[in-house]
Amino acid sequence: MGGSVLALALLAAAQDPPLKQAGDTWIQAGDAIAWTRGDDTITFLTGLVTVKRTDFELHASRAVVWRVKGSKLPLDRLYAEGNVVFSRGKEKLRAERFYYDLKDSRAAIVELRGEGYSDDLKTGLYVAAALARMTGEGRLEAEHVSVTPCSFAVPHVHVEIARAELRGRNPRPRKEGEIDPFPFEKWDVDFDSIYTELGGAPFLFLPGLAFGSWMSDFPLRSIQYENSSRFGHSIFSEFGHRFRAADEEGKLRTVADLRAEADWREKRGWAGGLDLEYGWRPGGYSGFVDSYFLYDQGRDLDVAFELKFPPLEQEERGKVHAFHRHDVHESWRYELEAYYLSDRSLREEFFEKEFKENKDPETAAYLRWLDGPVGAYLLERHRLNDFQTQNEYLPRLDLWLQPYPVLGPEVDVLFVAQRLDVAHVRRRWDEDLHLSSVETWRIDSTSEVWLPLDLGIFTLAPFGQYRATAYEDDLEGETETRSIWTAGARAVANLHGTFPEAALPGLGLRGLRHVAELEIRFASVLDAREADADLFAFEEVDQLDEFEEISLELRQRFLTKDEKGKPFEFLSAVAEIEYYPDSDRDTRAPFVSNFEEPFHWIGLAPSGTPVGFERRHWSNLHYAVEFRPKTFFSFVGAGEWNPVTKHEEAREMTATLRPVDGIALGAGHMFVRGVTDAWSGQVAWAMTPKWSVGAAVQYDFRTDEVISENLVLSRDLHDFLLQLVVERDFGRDDDRVYFAIVPKFLSLGSKFKSAIPTAP
Repeated sequence: MGGSVLALALLAAAQDPPLKQAGDTWIQAGDAIAWTRGDDTITFLTGLVTVKRTDFELHASRAVVWRVKGSKLPLDRLYAEGNVVFSRGKEKLRAERFYYDLKDSRAAIVELRGEGYSDDLKTGLYVAAALARMTGEGRLEAEHVSVTPCSFAVPHVHVEIARAELRGRNPRPRKEGEIDPFPFEKWDVDFDSIYTELGGAPFLFLPGLAFGSWMSDFPLRSIQYENSSRFGHSIFSEFGHRFRAADEEGKLRTVADLRAEADWREKRGWAGGLDLEYGWRPGGYSGFVDSYFLYDQGRDLDVAFELKFPPLEQEERGKVHAFHRHDVHESWRYELEAYYLSDRSLREEFFEKEFKENKDPETAAYLRWLDGPVGAYLLERHRLNDFQTQNEYLPRLDLWLQPYPVLGPEVDVLFVAQRLDVAHVRRRWDEDLHLSSVETWRIDSTSEVWLPLDLGIFTLAPFGQYRATAYEDDLEGETETRSIWTAGARAVANLHGTFPEAALPGLGLRGLRHVAELEIRFASVLDAREADADLFAFEEVDQLDEFEEISLELRQRFLTKDEKGKPFEFLSAVAEIEYYPDSDRDTRAPFVSNFEEPFHWIGLAPSGTPVGFERRHWSNLHYAVEFRPKTFFSFVGAGEWNPVTKHEEAREMTATLRPVDGIALGAGHMFVRGVTDAWSGQVAWAMTPKWSVGAAVQYDFRTDEVISENLVLSRDLHDFLLQLVVERDFGRDDDRVYFAIVPKFLSLGSKFKSAIPTAP
């Protein structure tokens, strides 16, 4: 429908007589015959007629043009036939026969075929109609209309409309002399009936359903059948609806996306949830609600993984996680978050990814203010779930000044920074520990001075820091204070060279730029005045003590250019290590100071002996390498080497190989001494444009067992994605086989993710 409107408007924009090149319009034909009949001049064009403008193109086998004597229009009527094609940008229309009367704003199109792009649906759309008629300015009728995102001549699925009518509203202002038969910003669509066809068979007959809303808010997002050793036969389904509103420009934007999940597990029973995501950029707000509830029939005690959890205390289980963020002003933002969990085991049992990767559940209110280098936030956090051990802030106020040149921006040789943190903090323990909560008021103030000096090939920035902390109550109920004086320096040297003649086409090397950066940092606590009694360790700030370190970092960067001449980094390598002058004091335990500014962030690893950490002057040597040329191969690796024992402590690496189009191979290795020595392999093969297969496996040589296996067979039906997946998760004692159906072009906002493994 939109394609036909576009084509008519494009045709009406032609403003030059035929067979002449004038301005930005060019018309070509194999032959032309012209004659006069009364006041009409008629021109017959044949032999691949072409009309080109800067904004569109018209092609046809034959065309007839009428011009009336004395008419102010560039042409009055036009008839074209034989594979008529209009195109502009992403939009294209085809027709077998086309007639257009510019004077009376009437037109007829036979066998209309149009294509374009929907900004609302974020996908291409294809429109077909047996007959379309323009009966007046801003009025278009069409019969036997079909709409689909499928480009096939016979689409798998499409919307069928018996008869439709478009009516324009909200006229646009037109310039003098401008020809535009569709000067409207919005269109109303009426139709007699609407239904969908899948493979030629009607389904989901929807009389009177709004056309645009149906396409963008088709309720089914995904449906999946699964059989696993943990849950038995299971069915998972997801439905959704989008809410939209017009923005300041009149364009429809998604305001909210509402999803509903309806699940059934043979061994655990029924479950479901409601999820809401919303946001409005002009309003500066966004947020979500994520909920899930199940009536649990009980765990299968024959599954070893289930035995690690405590007995169920209630059959009703679930979670509700809500978050809202609002940028009220460029300087002001507030956030509200609440997370309720019914029990401590729910996330690990049913939401593995969230359990492993997301932060711990928290309930808090947050207000932040920023104005250049000055900022502050106010935080109120309460524990909502009794089984969590968590700090509460009742409340917490933090004010800071980022490093700021005290002598003015023009004299940037002396910088100061300040931070003040005031908190009423309370530690709430897991209820099963039966421990009383501990709380106090704490004021923590940090002042810092930097003096950066440019010394040619390197810069030197000495600094000094003073930190004072006061507590209303220590463990004995007495007021305590503590102060720490710290000083140090940071030196950075940069070396670089350019080699434009360097070239290796096989690795995509088109010139070379090498940048080397050496950084040395020194920091030492000059004086730490301790409190008379022990302080309770709410956070890292409560555990700071005397500490000293020297850290070294060497970073290498190699850049080249892509095919378009744009620079990119294809290889980088970094190595860093720390030296501890007082090894007996600073390396016999995991000092928190090593993770707090101004110290570095390289932690020590335990020796594995009953006495704990071994005495040493040097930390592990940490290294990382990234090789990402825009070719068929890439590699990423990182690890730690122990200079005391002369062996590796950890190693993680992944390699990706794409030898030919459609095949991706991946290999990975993760090694942690005394913990794991696991290797993984992945392959993804697009056998045809529609069929894909993937496989992945992980094996731990330390325990001599397979960790997981995965096999996926996928069929792309253009509009639907079908997947058959076989998985074995030995860590969770779970064997799964599932089959998923996802309507791709209608599943906007679906949680479903393709199971085809991709090389890392």
